[in-house]
Amino acid sequence: MAVETATPTPAARPLPARRAVLAAAVAIVIVRLLLPGEGADVIALPPEDSVEAAVLADGTPVWVVRGAGEDLRVIQALAPETVSGVGELVAWCAAGDRFVAGHHGRSFAPDGRRYTGASPSGLPTDHDVAPADLITHRWTVVEGETGAGDPLRVGRADPVNHPDELLRPALRGALDGLGPPAGCRKDPVVDTPIPSGPAPLDHTGFLTALDRHRDGWQIVEGHVLVQPDGAAVWCRDTPTGSPPGCRPDTSVVMDLGVDERDTGGVSTMLDGPLAVRLADGTIVQVAVMYGARWRGGPLRA
Repeated sequence: MAVETATPTPAARPLPARRAVLAAAVAIVIVRLLLPGEGADVIALPPEDSVEAAVLADGTPVWVVRGAGEDLRVIQALAPETVSGVGELVAWCAAGDRFVAGHHGRSFAPDGRRYTGASPSGLPTDHDVAPADLITHRWTVVEGETGAGDPLRVGRADPVNHPDELLRPALRGALDGLGPPAGCRKDPVVDTPIPSGPAPLDHTGFLTALDRHRDGWQIVEGHVLVQPDGAAVWCRDTPTGSPPGCRPDTSVVMDLGVDERDTGGVSTMLDGPLAVRLADGTIVQVAVMYGARWRGGPLRA
């Protein structure tokens, strides 16, 4: 003979049990606040009056610029001057208190706004390219904590801003000029840094081995050859020769969307620390970092 047992309703649960359920629900809410969610990431707050590199959950490289308390900006590191799938990341130049795109000869205010300035010889001037500010992200301080290392929730990016007028940077010395200041420039011919003072900060602290199975941005050491027809090759070593060539790594698939109209029929070599973005296992975007070399071709235009 079956024996029926009564199932207690939620209202009949003892008080300690209800408190345990409530505590568990609160814990879930807190975890959801601290962990990245849809369209949101969590990174650590830097100390006050500092600028630090960071990456979001999908690998997107950003800069966190903090003044006092909640005076801060979260700024994408990708410079706005990009041809098809080839661009560069900005570095932080403490000597000039600004971001610099050394390969393009551009500079930006700490809040991401574009500064006026001429480019190195052979590169476009401000009249050739529609100016744009760096992209910024919305953010929220989790639980109101603003100490160094506390969680900062980063939300969606704001729309691209094309300013009507460009800012003029404050010049600290006769050699600063309107582009990257002295100590944060690159030689326009050989595209290597001109040593003078401390090197700019960049995202090399996030260098990792290329993972062909993980989509999103990655910071890697790499060698890329963009051929005159626009086809991009991932090389096992630095491209050499004239015209340049390399030993291709056929396990790495690239499709940067570049064609002959972009290359001008000339090869381009990207060599050194790079930011690469993968989609479905294919590299679809490459951003050269400050310490890398970008030689040949008109892709910077």
